[in-house]
Amino acid sequence: MSRPGVEGGELPDDRAERTEETEATMLKGGLLWLLGIPIPIILLLWFLGVFH
Repeated sequence: MSRPGVEGGELPDDRAERTEETEATMLKGGLLWLLGIPIPIILLLWFLGVFH
């Protein structure tokens, strides 16, 4: 079965861009966590839009 907008298993451009942005945001948060920043502080920064 094929889905509209998806050829050869590739994601549509807008979905692929959102996936890359999400991965970048997660990596930023993960890096801060590895550097010793507590998760509540990371979440606060995320809610304030620091990662966007």
